Amino acid sequence: MLKQSFWVFRRERKNLQVFLLHHVRQISSSSPMRKTIPDNLKGKSKSSQEWLTRQLNDVYVKKCRYDRYRCRSAYKLLEIDEKYRILRPGLSVIDCGAAPGSWTQVVVRKMKLDSADEKKKGLVIAVDLQHIDPLKGAIILKNSDFTDLAVQDEICKLLPTGKADVILSDMAPKA
Repeated sequence: MLKQSFWVFRRERKNLQVFLLHHVRQISSSSPMRKTIPDNLKGKSKSSQEWLTRQLNDVYVKKCRYDRYRCRSAYKLLEIDEKYRILRPGLSVIDCGAAPGSWTQVVVRKMKLDSADEKKKGLVIAVDLQHIDPLKGAIILKNSDFTDLAVQDEICKLLPTGKADVILSDMAPKA
């Protein structure tokens, strides 16, 4: 049977312990595989503690850190694109309500606008009322309301044909 070895680091009582696990085709119930439970929750409500525990153990939260996406919602767009193939190089895309920018990251990567290629084709415009950190390959209109006519005119001027091929939105009201 083929075995792979890898290192798992775990911090316990201010001592760093290193475990060498042998990864075989079965689920291990050893301590490094256990659920992460935060220990700095003093004074937090029960629901906040439960949310934080769920967040720390969420597969997509861990995966987005590894893939360097800004938040886990990027995988929602990746699944949509896998099913319907809506993103490809050469399109003009507007991302409404783009903060923090993970959907914009997905579009830029899918359209290959983050590469050093001089023949970049396509355009990504990200618009949001909130601040969005700069992203190579995208035009960011931060602190802008896309329902404002001046912002709509600015977007139309940025689009080569005056029309967008894809309009994305992952907005939800604040709770």
